[in-house]
Amino acid sequence: PQQQQQQQQQAGWPHQLPAGSHAFGGLPGMLAQQQQQQQGQASRRQLKLDIHITGHSLGGLLAEVATVESHAFAAAHGASWRCTSFEAPGLPELPHRAALCAAPTQHWNDVITSYLAAPNPINMLYEHLGSVVHVVVPWEQTWSHVAKCVGADVARVTAWAIVGGMVIAGAQQLSSAGSPAAAAASGAAGLAGRRQLDEDSAAAAAARRLA
Repeated sequence: PQQQQQQQQQAGWPHQLPAGSHAFGGLPGMLAQQQQQQQGQASRRQLKLDIHITGHSLGGLLAEVATVESHAFAAAHGASWRCTSFEAPGLPELPHRAALCAAPTQHWNDVITSYLAAPNPINMLYEHLGSVVHVVVPWEQTWSHVAKCVGADVARVTAWAIVGGMVIAGAQQLSSAGSPAAAAASGAAGLAGRRQLDEDSAAAAAARRLA
């Protein structure tokens, strides 16, 4: 009878009540089974992933934003998410504020690591989140390196200005041309005017011959 009772409790709810038992005799077995199922589901939800993403310059910014956006996913699934960026411009105000609302600064110091060279317009664009490691080499302390950096920045801004001017000029040409229907109408009007001119010329020539 004792073995039968244990089997019934493991099955969940006793179908046959032994003498001296009560209707809730199988409740502990049901609770234990449900707890085991919940633990199994929770263990399946734990992905146990070790994710490490990296990027340089704009890629570093995207990697840091992806790390901030994936914080809730990593916390829910037990994933280890790390980010290493090189010469990244930092995080803009909106994702920076979202990161600090999601977790304290110490958490991001352990998650995000930024490697920066000498200060320049790129790596000083925004405030950095996480741990910052300054990498300085001797040749970066020379005036020639500063001149090269300034020249590269001027060339980059000039290229952006040229491309932007080309885009604006193309947009203006498209807007002045108008829609395809307007272009077709203007073409038809030009053709009709050309035909009228030809007819006038032919009439003038006939009049001269008659005279």
